[in-house]
Amino acid sequence: MKKMLSCLLLTILFFAAVSVETQVNEPVYIHDIYPHFFVGPLVCEFALNGDIDIMRMVEPYVYNGRLYFLGLAFPTSTGNLRQTFEFNIDLYEDNPRIGAVYQGASRDLIVREHVENGIFAAGYAQAGSIIITHVFFDMESANRWANTVRLASD
Repeated sequence: MKKMLSCLLLTILFFAAVSVETQVNEPVYIHDIYPHFFVGPLVCEFALNGDIDIMRMVEPYVYNGRLYFLGLAFPTSTGNLRQTFEFNIDLYEDNPRIGAVYQGASRDLIVREHVENGIFAAGYAQAGSIIITHVFFDMESANRWANTVRLASD
């Protein structure tokens, strides 16, 4: 009986530990919280050095070596979204060293001149690359999507 109770207790502890671990280890998206806070430089820096030891401020938001973000992206050309469509993420650098590449499913038309102030996009940075997985053409679609993920708290 004692053996059965200890086995049951270990099983319960194991499942409790697994559930806590899975809750903590889901992606958390950093985002443009205030009008003067822009995540682009953080995302670009993370992609360039890929070393969270250097970037302690983003460490809590790194999941499986990726820094997930929701922020502004700037298309480099006009055309339909496709797997290789390119964006700039860092507003403050005219010639970024690492551009973002779209890897989502949408094939909508992007006219660069219509979004020269940027377009909301979500994705992740990892060592050596930035991948955009979602592009939002209006705030309503961005808000609907944001309600399905965990955002970093203010």
